[in-house]
Amino acid sequence: MAKGEWTTNAARKLAEELRSRGLDVLYSHGQKGIDPEEQLGNIVCWFGSIFEKRAMLAYLDIAIVSQETNSVFALIEIEEGSATPKKLMADAFTTLIGDHIMF
Repeated sequence: MAKGEWTTNAARKLAEELRSRGLDVLYSHGQKGIDPEEQLGNIVCWFGSIFEKRAMLAYLDIAIVSQETNSVFALIEIEEGSATPKKLMADAFTTLIGDHIMF
């Protein structure tokens, strides 16, 4: 299975299910030309007042966002490789302490 394939499949399924409920699914893995470009990109959690490389804390895989208000309903991180407890806790902790999330 290609890198990010499970994440992409989950995001596509969520997008299909949630579109009619007024929710967009943004995701970091996918294929240009197959997946909608406006839904593909990096979802970055960062800290501080200025976005710069050294302010980045974590990349997330999926964000579920209201089409109407841009409010975030869920942030999802999927580890497809070997995920140690330390890696999973680091992603969760850095996301919680971050000031901003940007797509």
